Amino acid sequence: MPEPKTMTAEECGNQHGYLCPTCKQGTNLYIAATVTAHLESDGCDTGESDTEWDEDSPAWCGCGWKGQVRYFDTVEIEEE
Repeated sequence: MPEPKTMTAEECGNQHGYLCPTCKQGTNLYIAATVTAHLESDGCDTGESDTEWDEDSPAWCGCGWKGQVRYFDTVEIEEE
């Protein structure tokens, strides 16, 4: 069985080890995530809210690929 490919976060383009399955890049990826916001009289405050997504969350790449997070290719990110 081949060793998993490893990259630095800088080489990958993101700290999660995600790559587009079409263009194989990790620098132009998007995920539809949930953020908790406190509603206020003049708008809302997300403060230091967690951003949450899972493998079923919609995802897309600037190259035109669309799918779910589960379909991203992944690499191991090297510890620095």
